Amino acid sequence: MGADPDGEAAWQSAVDDQFSREADEWQTAYDGRPDVRRDAHRRRLRLAVDMLQRVCPAGARILDLGCGPGVASVALAEAGHQVTAGDHSPAMLDAAAERARRAGVADRVTTLLLDAHDLPFPAASFDAVLALGVLQWSHSPRRVLAEMARVAKPGGHVVVNATNAAQLAAVIDPSRGALRAFGPIRRLARIVRPRAQHNLHSRAQLLGLLGAVGFAPIRVAAVGFGPFTLLGRRVLPDQLERWAQGRLEHRARRVPAIRGAGAQLVVLAVRIS
Repeated sequence: MGADPDGEAAWQSAVDDQFSREADEWQTAYDGRPDVRRDAHRRRLRLAVDMLQRVCPAGARILDLGCGPGVASVALAEAGHQVTAGDHSPAMLDAAAERARRAGVADRVTTLLLDAHDLPFPAASFDAVLALGVLQWSHSPRRVLAEMARVAKPGGHVVVNATNAAQLAAVIDPSRGALRAFGPIRRLARIVRPRAQHNLHSRAQLLGLLGAVGFAPIRVAAVGFGPFTLLGRRVLPDQLERWAQGRLEHRARRVPAIRGAGAQLVVLAVRIS
């Protein structure tokens, strides 16, 4: 089946509009008052940075794809790596550059406006590629992963994440789970809270996409369980929601079935072909 340029352009426009509206919210996602969503994003970022730190050589060249406000880019630069922070949002790039300047690592962070589906780099340019919150909003996730494989060196690593199709919150809220494909539910959810489309992937789907472009998984982890919603609307007070998420995460350490219901999948993989 061929590409649909008009459909891709419409999808990208909706994503760009949404992130433009939510730019301030994303800039405080890692610095603002803790809540259930911010807790999960912070744990996701710490996990991803730790994964790369364990496999990257000193002074590695790393692409932070969809860098957002630059939190991961700065953390990796502070560890001595050379980071290219790329994003499709000028507002996010401005925030990333300012964060790098304040942290004193502007000489190790280069910001660049780019499209994750068509990266402006030669093949084998980077020792590692990080992509958090990218596949969820991509009109062509496989194309993004293929571009990541192209610019990663043979034997290089990627850390990528996806929103888990089997997450507990998606089971509770039909608009976030499998029933989101049912037209009336999808339309009602968008009336209640208009948003760009958001991709979900199961663990098997994500690993299959990685394998198809030449990556072999090394580690798969899941983080977060909330926020808990109904038709996109929060249903629990934040304090109670954070307590529930903490209890679930504690149980998940010992119960694989609970661990498999985490909200965010995070995968460390190596390029083998």
